[in-house]
Parts: sequence; structure tokens; C-alpha cells
Amino acid sequence: MLNKSFISLLQSTGNDNSSQVVQTLNLVFLHLTTYFGCFLIIFGNFNSIFVILLFLRYKSFRQNTCSNYLLLCSLCDLFQLNFGYIFRYLADSLFQYNLTAKSSFLCKFRFFLTQTTIMCSLVSLLMGSIDRYIHTSYKEHWLKTIFLKHTRIFIVLLVLICIILSSPSLYYIDIYSNQCYAPPDSWYLYYMHIFFFLLCLIIPLILMPFFGYLTIKNINNTIHHSRWIHINERIRYFQMQVTHMLLIQVLFTALFSFPYAIYILYEIITFKMYKTMKRRMIEDLISRELRLLLNIHSCDNLYTYLMVSPVLRAKLSAHFQCYKSKITKKNIQKTDV
Repeated sequence: MLNKSFISLLQSTGNDNSSQVVQTLNLVFLHLTTYFGCFLIIFGNFNSIFVILLFLRYKSFRQNTCSNYLLLCSLCDLFQLNFGYIFRYLADSLFQYNLTAKSSFLCKFRFFLTQTTIMCSLVSLLMGSIDRYIHTSYKEHWLKTIFLKHTRIFIVLLVLICIILSSPSLYYIDIYSNQCYAPPDSWYLYYMHIFFFLLCLIIPLILMPFFGYLTIKNINNTIHHSRWIHINERIRYFQMQVTHMLLIQVLFTALFSFPYAIYILYEIITFKMYKTMKRRMIEDLISRELRLLLNIHSCDNLYTYLMVSPVLRAKLSAHFQCYKSKITKKNIQKTDV
């Protein structure tokens, strides 16, 4: 979170022998960020676009309530990757080109969009977890009727709430000391630290696993229940596939969010402590790589779903076969002409 300039720090500590190690680490991390970040951008776009196309193309996914939340998650990941992470990538990689430090509009817009999409992505996964918990429960209660029949309303409300909670950044975030950040000693700086800590810890590491555990418990309790058995075999199989997709996605999200949540907690604890330039440089190196790790969860949806879902693999294969047959048919028509 503390995004200080390495150039000024290295100049001020150029005569310090111990800084050579940090400079070497910085160079290694710059290369790692450049190549691995490029990999994330390419495969992340491929991942999100294919998930969106598959979920919109097939009626079985469009009508499934949990799939709507997974679709929203992929949309947020796509926006976050192309309008949020790419600016960070240009600044943290070998390019060293910080566009957000050159334009106040880009600074505010990038931070606002990143905060909104990350929040929306994580909360949509949480809502999907709650959806699976309610759906796998054999008990008929009012919550099931409300939650499952008004999914799209909940999605709209979710997006609006995320936008409202992120809107203070449009006022407070600006360019300070050639960096896009909140003003020092402002209440928003504390709010931002606590906000990201709760976002990266409470949702993916506590609430998601909690509802995931309740979902697994419901499945074990209802697998032989008469109401569950009487459901059409095909529908039941599809619902189980969607549940497995979500649970594995929750697991990966928790794993990738945990290190960054711990780092933010460390920042909150040491926020007022005096830190040497060498320590600040090391912290900045760590924060950059942990942000890179956090972005992996925005790029693994499709590969996770294909790994656990034979249904999705079959649909993706059929999609490619259809596309291939169309190309073959066009080539034959051109040959005949």
C-alpha cells in the first residue's frame, strides 16, 4: 500500500553497502513483475472473456442463480485487470511508467475502479457461497424464496453499494509527491488501510469458508433426503457441478488473499513507526509482489472451473467444435466458388 519511489530512495542510499542487496532484489522483482504480470494480463483476459461468453451463451448457466454471481465476478475481474492492474503493471515493471502520477483524473479513476471491482468481485463470490448454502438446504424457509428469486436485484444492489463505498476515493485520492495516494494524516488513509484489511481478510478467509463449510454440511445431510432425490438427475448433477466450481474458487481466493491481508495488518500496526529507508524499500518490494499474487485470483476462474466441472468442459468443447465446423463450412463454400 505504501508505494514510494525507488529512484529517490536508491539515490539517497547509494553509498550504503547494504542497499546493494535491496537494489539487486528490486531488479529481480522488476523482471518478475514484468514477465509474470504480462502473463497475468494475457491469460486473465482470455480467462474472463471465455467465462463471460460461456455463461451468457448457455441457458443452463443464465438461469442458475449462483452462475449469475460467478458471471459478475468475471466481469469485475475483467475491468479490474484492464483498467486497474494494467496501470499498476506499467509502474511496477521494467517500464517504470506511472501514468497515474501524470494525471489527476487517471489517478482517481484507477483507484476508484480498482477498489470497486475488487470489492465487487469478492462480495459476489461471497453471495454465491450464500446462494449455494441456501440452495443445498432441504428446509423450506422464507430466506430461500427471497434470496433465490431476486438474484438480479441483489446483484444491482451489490454493485451500487460497492460504488458508494468506493466513492470517497474520487475526492481524497490525488497526486502527492509524484505518487497517486491519499493525503498523509487524513482519516481516509486509515479508512483505506482498514477497508482493504477487512476486504482481504474477513470476506475471503472467514465468511467464504464459513458458508462453504455449511454448504458441504448441507450436501452431506441432504444427499439422501427425499426432496433432493426426487429432483431431476440432470438438474441435480448440474447444480452439484456449479457448487463444486464455487467451492474451489473460494479456496483459491482465500489462498491468494491471505498473504496480502497479513501485510496490510502489518502496515496498520507499524503505520506510525519510524522506518529507515532500507526498511521502506524492502516493504515496498514485498507489497508489490503480494499485490501481484492477489491479482492471480482474477485470472484463474476459467481454469479452475474447467478443472472441476465436466459439464463446463463439455460445453467449451462443443463451442470450439461449432466454431471449427463454421470455419470449415466457409472454406468449402469459398472453394466451390
